[in-house]
Amino acid sequence: MNLSALYQIRGVVSKYIKRYELFIKVGLKFIAFLWLFRMISGAEIYTGTGVFNSFGVHLVLALVATILPSRIGVLIGMALCVYNIFQSSLIGAAIIGVMMLILYITVVRLFPDQVYFLALIPICIQWQLYLLVPIFAGLYIGIIAVVPAVIGILLWALVQIIPAFLNLQMGESLDALPKMISDASTYGIDQMTKNEQMVYLLIISAGIILLVSLLKKLRLDYVRYIALGAGGLLGIICLIMGKVVTDLPGNLVWIVFLAILSIAGLAILEFFNLSLNYKNAQNLDFEDEEYYYQVRLIPKITPVGKTKKELKTIAEREDELGKTRVAGLKIKEKNSEKKLEHTLSSKQGKTNERQSRGKKELSEHPSAVGRKSEQTERKLESGAKPTKEEEIAELFDDWDDSDPQRR
Repeated sequence: MNLSALYQIRGVVSKYIKRYELFIKVGLKFIAFLWLFRMISGAEIYTGTGVFNSFGVHLVLALVATILPSRIGVLIGMALCVYNIFQSSLIGAAIIGVMMLILYITVVRLFPDQVYFLALIPICIQWQLYLLVPIFAGLYIGIIAVVPAVIGILLWALVQIIPAFLNLQMGESLDALPKMISDASTYGIDQMTKNEQMVYLLIISAGIILLVSLLKKLRLDYVRYIALGAGGLLGIICLIMGKVVTDLPGNLVWIVFLAILSIAGLAILEFFNLSLNYKNAQNLDFEDEEYYYQVRLIPKITPVGKTKKELKTIAEREDELGKTRVAGLKIKEKNSEKKLEHTLSSKQGKTNERQSRGKKELSEHPSAVGRKSEQTERKLESGAKPTKEEEIAELFDDWDDSDPQRR
C-alpha cells in the first residue's frame, strides 16, 4: 500500500469520525465508566456485596457519569471504592476516603481538565501499560501534566494498601478510636513512602512527560514523532531497569511488548490527529519596531485528488466574487445614468412647457407682438419669465406708441 492510498484511508476515516464525533464520544464515555465501576466492585480485595455493586445500579451510575462532567464520574468511582471498604472496615473507609478526597480536590482545583488521570493511571498501571499515559500527556497536554500524573500514581499506591486497612478491627471502644485512626494514618503514610515501585514510577512518568514536552517544541521535521519515539525508548529502558531493581508487577517480556504496543497506538493516533507536509514547508522572517519574527508554515497533508479540487473551488469562488463585484458596479453605473437621464428629461420637459405657455400667450394677443422688445422675446423663446423691472419698462414703452387705438 503506497502513501497516497494510506492518506485516502485517513481522510475517509477522519470524515466519518468528525461526522459522528458526538455519538462516538458519548458511547466511549459510557462504556469506560461502566467498565470502571464494574472493575472497582469486582476487585478481589472487596467482598463485592451490597446494592451498589449490582449491574443495574452501575448502568444508572454510568449514565449519570456520561451526562455530567468527567470529574463527577471519577468522584462516583471513588465513592464506590470507599463504599466497598466500608463493608469491611469503618476506620479504613474513613481514612481512605479522606485521602482520596484530598487528592481529588487538589486535581479538581488546579487541573480540572485532567481529572480523568485519577482513574486512568491506576487502571493503566494495573494493566501494566506504564508508558501509555506519560507519553500521551507529554505529547498532547504538556509539562503541566506532571502534577496530575504524579497524583494519579499516588492514588494507585493508596489503593495498594487497602488490604491492610480491611484487616482493621471495629470492635474497639470509642475511647480508643482516636488512637486507632492515628495509627492507621501513620501506617498508611509509612507504607506509601516505602513503596519503591511508586517512587520509581513517579520518576519515570515525570521524566517521560518532560522529555516529550520539550522535544516536541523543537523546529524539526516530524518532531512530534521524534518526541514520541524518544519518550518510548527512554520508557522501555527505564522499565527494564525497574523490573530488575524494584521488581515491577508483570513479566518483563510482556511489559516490553505492551510498551511497544502503546507507542504504536499513539503513533497511529498522531497520524490521524495531525499529518504535515514538510516538503512544502516555508520559513517566513519579518520584523516590526520591537521584535523580529521567524515563522514556519507547514501545510497539512490531504488525500490525493482533494487538494486540487479545493484549490479549484477557491479559485472559482474568487472569480465568482470578482464577477459579482464587476456586475454590481455596472448595475450601479446604469442606475446612475438612468437617474441622470430622468433628471435631464424632467428639466427639459419643464422648459418646453414654459416655452409652449409663452407662445400660447403670444398667440392669444397678436397685437402685442410688435410692442415686445427683442429682449423679452428672447426670454419668452428660451422659456424664462421676464422680471418686474422689464415689465414696468415695457409698460412705459407702450404709452409712447403712436397707435391711435391705444391713446
